[in-house]
Amino acid sequence: MTKADDAPQTNDERIAWVLAHPRMSPWLKAALEGARKCHPVEVQNDLEILNLLLRAYVAEGLGANVRNSNMT
Repeated sequence: MTKADDAPQTNDERIAWVLAHPRMSPWLKAALEGARKCHPVEVQNDLEILNLLLRAYVAEGLGANVRNSNMT
């Protein structure tokens, strides 16, 4: 048996693996737990909004970090 054979196969198994993993962030776990309680269309819509907002948030934050590290 290989490591790939032990990997979670279904979406429910993958989500359960993330929820049980001690190094996954509480924020991610809360988002997954909340998503499991919603209709898939609602989750898809929210995912699109999060994708747009969080990508911009991260890009802005990383840009500020790069600018600050270049000043030292």
